[in-house]
Amino acid sequence: MQIKAFKGLRPVPELAAKVASLPYDVVSTEEARDLASGNPLSMLHIVRAEIDFPEGTSPYSDAVYAKACENFDKLQSDGVLQRESEPCLFLYRQQMGEHQQRGVVAVCRVEDYDRGLIKKHEFTRADKEDDRTRLTSDMSANAGPVFLTYRGARILTPWSLKWKQDCPSMTLSPTDGIRHTAWRIPGGDALVKAFGAVDCFYIADGHHRAASAARVGRERKAKNPLHTGDEDYNFFMAVLFPAQQLNILPYNRMVADLNSHTAADFLKALEQAGTVTCTPARSALQRWVKCLSISRVPGIPWSWRMPATPLRSHNWMFRGYRIRFCRQFLELPIHVATSELNSWVVSVVAAFKKRGGCRQGCCRLRYVSNHL
Repeated sequence: MQIKAFKGLRPVPELAAKVASLPYDVVSTEEARDLASGNPLSMLHIVRAEIDFPEGTSPYSDAVYAKACENFDKLQSDGVLQRESEPCLFLYRQQMGEHQQRGVVAVCRVEDYDRGLIKKHEFTRADKEDDRTRLTSDMSANAGPVFLTYRGARILTPWSLKWKQDCPSMTLSPTDGIRHTAWRIPGGDALVKAFGAVDCFYIADGHHRAASAARVGRERKAKNPLHTGDEDYNFFMAVLFPAQQLNILPYNRMVADLNSHTAADFLKALEQAGTVTCTPARSALQRWVKCLSISRVPGIPWSWRMPATPLRSHNWMFRGYRIRFCRQFLELPIHVATSELNSWVVSVVAAFKKRGGCRQGCCRLRYVSNHL
């Protein structure tokens, strides 16, 4: 596989905590507005620029994209974001409690994505893909990395001493309890060569970012009669972690409406497609639902497991709700919490298995409610 060093933009260390933000797609407009309140340096003013407009402003309006570019340019002109003087890679470590995962920040080729060497496990939504394509094209930049994983943990073994001994280029400890540390590697030729032995990458998160970057690359290639393949638009930013180090957590969703149907009806319908059981009393989901109960959202978690048979594409409908699983993943545990308020907590946990081996990643439940 091909990775490449790049001359990226990064915040000056003393302002990094103010610039760093959650990914755009894990917060609503209202949540982003609250998180960025009083902090004009937050990347949320770029990836969620509608927060700089009155409530009700469409996030897809021309003014919002123009504001995102304005905010991005200002961070550069004010010296908050500074460009590297030479192409480089970054060794990158994330730590949550005792768990650590160590990876590399680089750029990957759009061509590898188009050829299927960067493998997907989700479909993309047209509106989200169009949105990120517009933002990427207008900014001529990737506002966030694609999270890739690969087989082969030993690639980074020669760099283990650097993680232990060298002073990091940047350290960040947000309030979410995850510690981020990065080491700058000028050139990075040895790492580029080492990744050449990897057969493929898998997208763990960032399907819309990857698809958008690829679209921008194709569009600019079509408009450039002098295209060489080395232009910046042929690459997109990614962080690559070895699959053996990934700690895959539940993905929780709350569905607020059962469309006049009872919890019993829903569970009965689930039984037609898989096995439904009550989760253990001491499970993490039980503890989470107990916290919800304090807010008057009582519930009992249930676990739904799909049959362990190869699935290329499977769609299951329940009166307005669509649960979609794609490609050849065999096992997707789902936890559902029923409640008196017809609220549901749904958690999709990884267990992706493919013929000839196992593959790790993340998956999300997609639902459609007819009241939305």
